[in-house]
Amino acid sequence: MENIIEVTRPVFIINLDNPREFTYNSEESGENWKTVMVQNYTFGFPKLKENQILFKYTENRGYIYEQTR
Repeated sequence: MENIIEVTRPVFIINLDNPREFTYNSEESGENWKTVMVQNYTFGFPKLKENQILFKYTENRGYIYEQTR
């Protein structure tokens, strides 16, 4: 199952306790949050593994988060 979340900015902050929750405003983030900058995937996004979430910014830019918890 693919997990894709569309984002509208290349830099955002995700909640490490609930990675599906994100914000663009650092004032809304808490202690266990991580700032993320999207990457460029030259040949398109790789196939996601079951434990991964793709934060898709554009067709070839995004961030793949691997859930380890």
